[in-house]
Amino acid sequence: MRKAQSSMEFMIAISIIIIIFFIILGVSLNKGIELNKLNKELKEKNECLRLSNLITYGLITGNNYTTIIDFNMSIDPDNKIIRIDDKTTCTISTGAVNKVNLIKNKKIIIEKNGDYINVK
Repeated sequence: MRKAQSSMEFMIAISIIIIIFFIILGVSLNKGIELNKLNKELKEKNECLRLSNLITYGLITGNNYTTIIDFNMSIDPDNKIIRIDDKTTCTISTGAVNKVNLIKNKKIIIEKNGDYINVK
């Protein structure tokens, strides 16, 4: 009788340990998903700010810049905003830029034309 009782207690203890393990696994997976989402948002914001900085540098220095972007972007000069996939936004310092939709993995050229920046 004692062997059967200790065997049952052992099974209950193992079951509790397994349940705790699955709870910890669920929390870890949830945190991993949140970190991946945050990482993607940070990459989008970084790319947005990089394009904004290139536009500003082109306006100030008069130099032309060529780059390849990693996300679909659109430039809205009326609101001085760059949008990435209609989710992430950042501001640009000037409205003197053309309104354009940019496609990821495509080479773009930023060139100064007088007091105006042309992005193509």
